Amino acid sequence: MYRLLDRINGPSDVKRLPIDRLPELADEIRDFLVRTIRETGGHLASNLGVVELTIALVYVYDFPQDKVIWDVGHQSYVYKILTGRRERLDTIRSFGGMSGFPDRGESRYDVFNTGHSSTSLSAALGLARARELNKGVSNVLAVIGDGALTGGMAWEALNDLGSEKLPVAIVLNDNEMSIDRNVGGLPRHLGKFRLSRGYIRFKSRVRGFARKIPPVYRFLKRVRDNLKMKLVHGKIFEQLGLTYLGPIDGHDVRMLVKYFESLKEYRDPVLLHVLTRKGKGCPDAENDPTAYHGLPCASDPLPEVSFSHAFGRELCALAQQDARVVAVTAAMSYGTGLTEFSERYPDRLFDVGIAEQHAVTMAAGMAVGGFHPFVAIYSTFLQRAYDQILHDVCLQDLSVTFCIDRAGVSNGDGATHHGVYDLGYLTAAPDLAIYAPKNPTDLCAALRFALNYPHPFAIRYPKDCCLPDADSSDFAFGKWEILRPISNAVVLTYGDRMLRLALEATEDLDVGIVNAAFINPLDEAVLQETLTRARTVIVLEDAVSSCGLFARVAAFAVGAGTSARIVPMGLPNRPLPFGSNDRIFQACGITASRLRALCLGND
Repeated sequence: MYRLLDRINGPSDVKRLPIDRLPELADEIRDFLVRTIRETGGHLASNLGVVELTIALVYVYDFPQDKVIWDVGHQSYVYKILTGRRERLDTIRSFGGMSGFPDRGESRYDVFNTGHSSTSLSAALGLARARELNKGVSNVLAVIGDGALTGGMAWEALNDLGSEKLPVAIVLNDNEMSIDRNVGGLPRHLGKFRLSRGYIRFKSRVRGFARKIPPVYRFLKRVRDNLKMKLVHGKIFEQLGLTYLGPIDGHDVRMLVKYFESLKEYRDPVLLHVLTRKGKGCPDAENDPTAYHGLPCASDPLPEVSFSHAFGRELCALAQQDARVVAVTAAMSYGTGLTEFSERYPDRLFDVGIAEQHAVTMAAGMAVGGFHPFVAIYSTFLQRAYDQILHDVCLQDLSVTFCIDRAGVSNGDGATHHGVYDLGYLTAAPDLAIYAPKNPTDLCAALRFALNYPHPFAIRYPKDCCLPDADSSDFAFGKWEILRPISNAVVLTYGDRMLRLALEATEDLDVGIVNAAFINPLDEAVLQETLTRARTVIVLEDAVSSCGLFARVAAFAVGAGTSARIVPMGLPNRPLPFGSNDRIFQACGITASRLRALCLGND
């Protein structure tokens, strides 16, 4: 089907191509990506943007002897294709298939697992230091986006790297995007011209003369623009001790090859600034790269109800009623449902970029200043701000509400994105209430309560809802719902996914079902009654059992002197695979058949 791509089984096949055939290879890869990812789901726009960049890297460098680390890693599909994994791309993000991120267990070409942003420079510096200690000669590269540079960890690494002067090559993939549009001072620094005194003098002296001769004016304008990009943009990196090159066209594969060949000669840290277009080659993705950042599998049913959308709508309603309401997010306003809020209340939405630590402490400052911040961040990313949650919010007992989207198993994205550890770090924080709504109506009720709650509050929920929504809510702070009367066997659970499983699996059994929606504080009255009356208590949860609700129930039971058998039915404390939620639950033993067996005493 493809004249060139069908002949590529590894880097050596790329290197054998004449350089003037590389643009043709880029076109074929784009066509292959669009055809495949539209069916399988996955990250499309980011990969379309790095096709030429990846081809040039593989053409010039000797992988895996040379080492490349892809920051975040969702843009590594092209690298996977060119390193012998094209035939498996149609299994990407499916159970037992290929990872959507670099995975050391998958291929020797993947030298470092990534998934969260802003880590590549630190890892690359670590590899370079190991190379020096081992007296090695391999090249070490990091490919990092302008969005990832909004993360403070990247700048910590740049500061260290510039002072150390080790040969590390950094490719800055500047597409003006993270997932949402980049925000903040750094993207503006990279995306707009800063006017130095020298440049202002240059412009004022030349403009009057040049305008009299249009061809000269157009030529000098091109020179001027190049000088601005070279002198102004590179200054910040040069001051940190790096050599700055660029910016160059990231879709000119011949130019990329030329620059990468020169990078190999540098014995000091060097940064190559590459300008790319996210979604390149696919008009839909170019026009709306945020929507095409990640596509669902074509066979996945479209959700009827979304917690994320319900959150966004309710926050708009609260903001209309109360001027204290502000929203804080970390480059995730679209994903967390804040698009409408950003349009209606742009001066009350604070998207700080990929900087979760900063987001939380800034929210703490706003709370001290008399506002009520609703901090909307995915579970897997919020864990990056644990110290700020504990130290800056909870130890000061501030009224900040954490709206934790994508909690629990995350469909398709793998170990780095499953939101299954949040209870482990949140339950350790003092005075932090933790609630898991069973439907969007409960979520909205919790948001209304949180606005006037004078302490920290965390609400965790997945993106999409599995249970039908309700017209009214039974929300009551600190209270559990007894959905079916307490019996010899009782299932304690929370959240829509596990409640649906519990209700459906035990529909014809005499089994108590308790919606333990508050993980903190526990409803000690209902829990004590359950432990007193039941013989078997199964704690079913979409989180790691050893640090989730089971751990809290077991600790309470020690003091209660119960004779009830308490059985964990949650996730194991080990990296979880990627794949559909149902396949992951099945692999972890969270199934209807096992739950029924436990309730009947047959397990």
